[in-house]
Amino acid sequence: MRIDWKMAAALAALALGCGGAAAQTPKVSWDKNFDYAVHRHYAWKKNQLVLAQSPDDLALLDKAIMQSVNQKLKSEGFTEDNQNPDFFLYYEADTMGGISGGGGPSVNPNSGYTPGKVGGLAPSGSISVVAAIRFHMVDAHSEKEVWESFSKKKIRDPSKAEEKPELIIADMTEKIFKEFPPKK
Repeated sequence: MRIDWKMAAALAALALGCGGAAAQTPKVSWDKNFDYAVHRHYAWKKNQLVLAQSPDDLALLDKAIMQSVNQKLKSEGFTEDNQNPDFFLYYEADTMGGISGGGGPSVNPNSGYTPGKVGGLAPSGSISVVAAIRFHMVDAHSEKEVWESFSKKKIRDPSKAEEKPELIIADMTEKIFKEFPPKK
């Protein structure tokens, strides 16, 4: 297994707060009855990260996203506790349109896409995709969703350094958690 440590360091730095591409303002909803002052312990559930990257790079990006969120939650007084969590946290990230932002069925505008391969290229040879990420928090006792966020950004040219999908996903993660925990 070959790990590109330069890429890993760049992703981690970006996920931990370095700016980048501007994503749309995240959409956040939460249960106003869930008290984050009392519910301070969380655990991660399995994340879903679908990008046209190698499995090693996906694992590094997943780790960088989780570390970024863990750092933010820790700074707000939350503790990761896999044995006795108050809530579970997980995310879905995608760059091919498979996450619906409107509550309806997902539509993949890039037909022919399979994980690890980019399909559906426009006849001109250019590609335009949408990077999207949705985070979920679920009450560990009631299994009811208590917080959800969604953000997306159109990527016009993923071959440009500033529009790399993995960098945009990391930047969106930072923006999503900027105002966490929610204020009543």
